[in-house]
Parts: sequence; C-alpha cells; structure tokens
Amino acid sequence: MLVRLGLQFGIALLVLLFGSACDREIVIVDTGLGRVVGDRLSSGIERFLGVPFAAPPIGALRWKPPRPPLPWGDRFPSNGPDLDGAFPAFFFGPAAPQTGGSFRQSEDVLTLDIWTPEPDAGRRPVMVYVHGGGWTHEGSFVDWYDGETFARRGDVVLVSVNYRLGPLGFLYLGDVSGPEYAESGNLGLLDQIAALRWVRDNIAAFGGDPDNVTLFGESAGSMSVVSLLTMPRAQGLFHKAIAQSGAANTVRSTTYADSVTRRFMNFAGVNDIEGLRALTTEEILAAEEALENDVWVTDWLYGPVVDGTSLLQPPLAAIAEGSGAEVPLLHGTTRDEARLWLTWLPFLQAIPLSEVVKLFPWIESFLGDSTEDIAADYAMRRPEATPGDITLDAASDFLFRIPHVRIAEARAASGAPSWMYLFTWSSPVQDGLFGSAHGFDVPFVFHTFQADGVLEWMGGDLPQSLADHMQDAWIQFAHTGNPNGPGLPAWPVYEPNDRATMLLDVESRLAADPAGEDREAWEGIAFDGETPAIF
Repeated sequence: MLVRLGLQFGIALLVLLFGSACDREIVIVDTGLGRVVGDRLSSGIERFLGVPFAAPPIGALRWKPPRPPLPWGDRFPSNGPDLDGAFPAFFFGPAAPQTGGSFRQSEDVLTLDIWTPEPDAGRRPVMVYVHGGGWTHEGSFVDWYDGETFARRGDVVLVSVNYRLGPLGFLYLGDVSGPEYAESGNLGLLDQIAALRWVRDNIAAFGGDPDNVTLFGESAGSMSVVSLLTMPRAQGLFHKAIAQSGAANTVRSTTYADSVTRRFMNFAGVNDIEGLRALTTEEILAAEEALENDVWVTDWLYGPVVDGTSLLQPPLAAIAEGSGAEVPLLHGTTRDEARLWLTWLPFLQAIPLSEVVKLFPWIESFLGDSTEDIAADYAMRRPEATPGDITLDAASDFLFRIPHVRIAEARAASGAPSWMYLFTWSSPVQDGLFGSAHGFDVPFVFHTFQADGVLEWMGGDLPQSLADHMQDAWIQFAHTGNPNGPGLPAWPVYEPNDRATMLLDVESRLAADPAGEDREAWEGIAFDGETPAIF
C-alpha cells in the first residue's frame, strides 16, 4: 500500500512539474527496467522520449562497447528526477557531443524515443530510425524525424535512436591501444545494435512486435543500415531494412582509420589511451574541430571500420556472399544528391570534375585515369550543361546512386529481394539550384514539412500526395516486407535484366534502368570501399 501511495505521489508530482504547463496527459508503461512515464499527444499518439537503452558510455566506458542499461531505480536519469522508479520520458535525450550547435549535448547519449498508437498487446510493426549527419552531427531530436505521423497513419511503433558520433563513436584505437579497443572504430554501430536489443526485449510493452522490426535510416544512418545487414551481432534483431541515400562504399580500412586517429591525437596533444581518457568533452571537441578545419570536408573522417571483429569485411563483399539475404531491402537515392553541398561549397557549381578530383587525393587515386573519360561521357548526354553541372551529376552518382546499384546487383545475384527507388522531385528554391538534393526525401517520408529548414531548402508548397504515397509505401513495407500498395504503380523487385526503379515524384512512375548510360560509365569501378581502397 505504501509503495502504491508512493508511486501515486510520484506521478502526481510528475504531472505537477511536467504536465499542467504543457497540457500533458500522462501515460505509464511497465518495462523490465521499471516504469516509464510518457505523454499522450493531441492526436492520440503516445510518446516516450529520451529513454536510456544502455549504460552511460562515460568514465571507464568511454571508447568501450555499450553495456546493458541499469534499472531506472539504480541510476539517476539524465533527463529528469527518479520518482519511485518511474522514468520521466518527456524530453529528448541530449545529442552526442559535436562541433557547433546550441542544443543540449552529452556523452551520456544512448537514448531512444518511441511513438506508439497505444502501449497495449497489439504487436504492431516496429520501425527503428537511425539519423544521418555524416557520422559527426545531428541527433534523434531533429524535428525532420518526428515519428508521430508514422504511428498515427501506419499503426506502427516508431523508434528513433541516438548513438555516439565523431571521435567518441568512430575513433579506431586498435593499433594505438591494443585489442581491448579493437572495436572502438565501430562504437556507433554497436550502439545501434544495443538499441535493437532493447527494442527486442522491451518494445512489446509499448504495443510493438519484436519479431517484426524494420531498420531504416538516411545518409550515415543508411550506411549504418547497410553495415548492420552484414554484422553477425545484428542478425535476427531486425527483419526488414530501408536504406535512404547511403550504401557500402565509405567503409574504412584499419590503416586509414588509424591515420585519422593519430591526426586527432596530435591535435588533442596526447599520445596514448590514458591521455585520451583524461580529455574533457570540451577538449575532445576542440581537437575534432581542429582536425575538421585541417581537412575542410569532414564526411570521410569517421564511419564504419573493417576491424575484423565487429565488422568482418566490407559490406558489399559480404552482401555478394549472401549476408543479409533473408532481410527484404527497400533502398535508393535522390537524383541530385551532391547539390546539397552547394550550401557550403558553392564553387562546385562552376568547377570541372577534373579539378574537384584534385582536391581529394583519395578520389583521384580511386578513379585513376578515368576521370576525364567519365566527365566526357556525362557531357555527351548533356550538351547544355556547364562543367559544374557535370561535376554535380557525376558526384551524385559516384557517392550515392551507383553504390546503391551495386548493392541491388549483389543482392539480386544471391536471390535477395530489393526494391529500388530514385527520388526526383525538385525544389523550386533559388531557381531550382538544389534540385532533388541529398536529404530532401526525408520530410516527405516523415510528413514533417513544417520542420526547421524545410521552407528554406524546399519551399512552402510541397506536394502532400507524394508524401502520402512515400510514407504509405514505407509503412506497407514495414507491415509486409513489400512496398506495393495503393498510390504508386506496381513496383517489382530489382533484377539486372530490367533494373526496375520507382521514380518518386508528383506523378511517380516505374522506369527500367534510369540514367542507364550514366551507370555504364562506372563499369569496372568496384564501389566496395576496398578495391582499390577509397579510405
């Protein structure tokens, strides 16, 4: 009786502190770790934010694989008071430490967020989202990834995940610190696996089916999905996969990853693991910023490492051998991926491909003598295009579209089902400067047209019908493992004989081998992150 009164008092205090000011209706869910207190939104969807899925990776656990979470009563929650063992899940957890940004950040970052129609015994499909950000930025708090509409329209449980970023999540220490740190280059991926384990063990309490989990992500989140398809520790934790604009071509060798580590340590002024562990978060970020300024393009500093322990081989090679074949895959890119970078590198609009390649020695060594031939090949089909247009089209294919094609080809060879799309809707902003740039599909998938930055990049009159058709296809895939349903033309699996690809636009249509001649220009280049080594 006293325990029950104590819980009632605690919940009443939660309502007083967090409920009345925000007009919240409190919802309580029992998990194996204790009670979680969330709120019911005006739409009827119930939301639980900032729920820890692993022990805080701080102190002795910095640069170590994630450990299981502690019951709420055994730790002081990072985002609110511990009241009679009830975790107050009203606020997003902090983002991983990252350079820039005025939002809340912390090394205690391993939290997830849940949107559910109802925490009952419904066993609904679960969709677990992994955010992008070049392995260095963003977090699940970003409003482009709000899961309310997915849960409301799709009768699914939507989970979004935070994971370690930058040097805290992908700094390979195996060579400088020995086998104890052999997996440190893939901690961000191991965090995602830990989140999937938490979902397996706890999501039924939130109305989800742990035996029907779809893992999806965009950009670095998409690359994470592809990597997890091939990681032994992730097997069985998800049953379908969606990869948006990120393939298997940017994995790093231990040699390259070690070179990044040593440069980072030089900027940090340390030379061993003891020195690294003694750094404050602020000192880590200062060294990261110094390294970023030294290379000026940060996307290739961090990311998955083929360490032979957690990630056994380059994902494309593993996929070609049948890894992940049991998991249906929906994947694709936007048409004009590289045009997003005009926001930060406007000179790309005017510079020929041969000059861009010289700025990136690894690209130059990768393409070898084929750069001029590829540029000429693209120009032949674009007589009105400027040199910058050729650069941006080729870069979009080089970095994103062709690597996805190679995954589809490898899966088809092993009999694994894949559905390919190409997002072709173009933004009218700045006279169409951005086209269908990297990430522009995300607000359509999530129905987050009002999110910060969407108006500036994409305009204010976005086609809702396209958003409905895309989200419905994603939801249908989560329910059945097949995206076919109302709103889109019939969508067959990808096969090399016809290369069926859904062109997603105001009037979506199926195409056979879109931009096929551009695809052929890259024949003979492996795009596997290994041959030759990109990194």
